[in-house]
Amino acid sequence: MIRFGLAAIVIPIIIYLLAGTFRYWQGWLYWAVLVLPMLVAVHYFLKHEPEMLERRMKLQEREKEQIVIVNAISLIIIAGFVATAIDLRLHGLNAIPVHWVLFADAAVFFGYSAGAQG
Repeated sequence: MIRFGLAAIVIPIIIYLLAGTFRYWQGWLYWAVLVLPMLVAVHYFLKHEPEMLERRMKLQEREKEQIVIVNAISLIIIAGFVATAIDLRLHGLNAIPVHWVLFADAAVFFGYSAGAQG
């Protein structure tokens, strides 16, 4: 639960502190698209398969190459949030048409849904 809670808190902190504003609805929408499915999944697994969730959370990569890959991906994800926040501060992101923002968020959401099903 701590990992999930930290992700839900750290993502907006990175974006909005670096951006210097909370007035970025696109970021709040993306945050909701990331966090809400995660909360639903955690709730489900805590209720129906808590042992599986506990095993999954304790899973640690053992191979050096896998550790490097996991760390690199984590850094890339964090760098993406940092870059978004800096771009918002310097240039604003309202130049992206609303329909593209909604399409991208829907694609992420349905990608999560498809991943959860299969």
